[in-house]
Amino acid sequence: SHDIGGFIHKSDPALYVRWAQFGLFSSHARAHGTTPREPWAFGEEAEAIFRRYVRLRYRLLPYIYSCAARTAETGRPLMRPLLLDYPDDPTTHTLDLEYLFGDAFLVAPVFAPEADVPVYLPQGNWIDYWTKAVHPGPGWITRHAPLDLLPLFVREGAIIPMGPEMDYVDQKPLDPLTLDLYPAGEGHFLLLDEAAPPVEIAYQMNHDALEVTVEGYTGQVEVLIHGLPEPWEVRVNGAPLAAWDYQDGRATLTFPTEKRGELTIRF
Repeated sequence: SHDIGGFIHKSDPALYVRWAQFGLFSSHARAHGTTPREPWAFGEEAEAIFRRYVRLRYRLLPYIYSCAARTAETGRPLMRPLLLDYPDDPTTHTLDLEYLFGDAFLVAPVFAPEADVPVYLPQGNWIDYWTKAVHPGPGWITRHAPLDLLPLFVREGAIIPMGPEMDYVDQKPLDPLTLDLYPAGEGHFLLLDEAAPPVEIAYQMNHDALEVTVEGYTGQVEVLIHGLPEPWEVRVNGAPLAAWDYQDGRATLTFPTEKRGELTIRF
């Protein structure tokens, strides 16, 4: 867990921002100490950057909670060194400035106000979360990181369930359920919530179609799919879906489900 900004004394705004970016991508994050730790105590720029990352964290709570629940079952940490997932890659054995956050994210915290950050990407393709640029691994890249940017990468194949923007936990129901997909081959995610039945999310992709299923959820589902060619047909439960959007390699679709939904995209 993190006491963002440190517990004793007051950090400078840049340190506070970098600590917040790092801390909000961990299992437990709190901003408190012996002096004020609220983001507005560190200036307008720090407050704006903090707001951006805390909003993302609250949207990611369905993902974070599900990963944490699996940690409780398996003992496999939510926040873990790359060595744990890639033991046969000798480069991961000495990495201590980046980590995996669940199965989807690779995080490389920054320890300066602005820096060119060397990031090692293990086997597979990794997508820059901010630009959607694809980087093949294994290998090193350098990511320029101004103060407002945390180097953040998504493992190709990931399913990232997200909720609506909230000011506090459970302020709003999980409706719509947003699925941020980076498809490759096939994928599966079990969405867990102590107050609701499990939701099974899966997809399978071949050379000209992507099929997504959502089992156990009732409500609106918003699907963001990255890296696809432009679709020519979209169907939900066998019926054509008229309204959908495609821009810059991302398809955006919204449809209602009742217990089960099947989405088919042909491209």
